[in-house]
Amino acid sequence: MKRISIAVASAFAVLLATALPYPSFAQSVIPLSREGDYDRLTAVVNGVGVKAYYTDETWNVSLSPTTFLFLAENGYISYSDVKGNATLRIKGENVPAMTLVIREMRVGDLVIKDMPAALIRTQTAPMLIGPSAFSLFGAVEKQDDRLLVGEEEAVEGSIPLGDPIDETKKLAQQKLEDGDFQGAADAFSSLYSKGYLNMFTFCQYCLTLALADRYEENISKSREWLSRYQGRSAVSDYWILDSMGDSAMKLERWADADSYYEKAYATECELYNTSEEAISKGEFHDEALGKTLFMRSRAQARLGSPYKSEHYVLLASQLGYAPAVEFCQKYGIK
Repeated sequence: MKRISIAVASAFAVLLATALPYPSFAQSVIPLSREGDYDRLTAVVNGVGVKAYYTDETWNVSLSPTTFLFLAENGYISYSDVKGNATLRIKGENVPAMTLVIREMRVGDLVIKDMPAALIRTQTAPMLIGPSAFSLFGAVEKQDDRLLVGEEEAVEGSIPLGDPIDETKKLAQQKLEDGDFQGAADAFSSLYSKGYLNMFTFCQYCLTLALADRYEENISKSREWLSRYQGRSAVSDYWILDSMGDSAMKLERWADADSYYEKAYATECELYNTSEEAISKGEFHDEALGKTLFMRSRAQARLGSPYKSEHYVLLASQLGYAPAVEFCQKYGIK
């Protein structure tokens, strides 16, 4: 269970009480100017203005190599902010990318913290911003030369823009990196109860609950996360579902665990445009997915399905997950 401590901290730093309404924000109007195939706007990335374009055909935010190098060489983004690789679905095509997190992005009067972004080697536009980047603020509508974000009339008592509790977020992150999962979960819980978790910090909260061995809470909060955000980030969907499977295993709910792992497996296969056939042929390797299938093998064993258990442990081995490789070698599973 402790397998993803620092990995999760990196991936999601990279990533509302149930009675509390989801925050609503006064509508923001962002001017657009047409340039070629895109609508131009200005984004402020970690304090510096960057030429950007709005399009409904991209994921959250993507940067060109030229723009990334400019930001990195001038100290606005660190090379260490690049955390991994992904395959994104853009305009109906699979596009290889590197993943990173923008610590703060401002567009008009909107402020977004910890925005997951992609560095796409083949992108020529400096920066592309998709509608999902504004998901925290509500509905997004493009009207001619302007972008409308949020509700026309804000709910009374809405949370103000900006982030007045940075110190609590830093405390949560520091405790997570130090391995104090209980302390990190409590800090995230404080943010949650006041409504200060966006899509990705809420995801991080759910994963931290699993690391803190708070399994019932993890499943409950993860269900809430899925009801709001499922489908917006396949990477987040995968980690959430996988953590729910881990929690269900700890609670000895074998059928639930198998169901969560099955959904996590399907999500990851879709994200990387792979299949069980490709995995069985050794054409795809991913240790995280191997771990998911290894755990699903254990769930199937508990459910009394030895054939399925053997099938999934073999797939986990072919994905390169070391415990599964060792298991198959030990028991002669081929």
